[in-house]
Amino acid sequence: MTLKVRKVQLPILIEKTLRTGHGLILYIDEVVRNLGIEDLQIMWGHHPTLGASFIDQDCHIDSSAASGDSLPAERFSCQRLAPG
Repeated sequence: MTLKVRKVQLPILIEKTLRTGHGLILYIDEVVRNLGIEDLQIMWGHHPTLGASFIDQDCHIDSSAASGDSLPAERFSCQRLAPG
């Protein structure tokens, strides 16, 4: 399934493709296209939220991200990433 939206404030098109793989794998591919003639600097953030109905202690997230951040201090008893 591909979802698309064209923003009113900026000349950009955002496309998000959701697909499933073998087993219970969800793939999310995203593209932001500049439809204007000027260069744009865009900060792109993403944080899918999945609850107990979808994940358990065996769940893991694979990403091609070059870096990431976790909360600076423990804020939740169920926090899975080490602070900092």
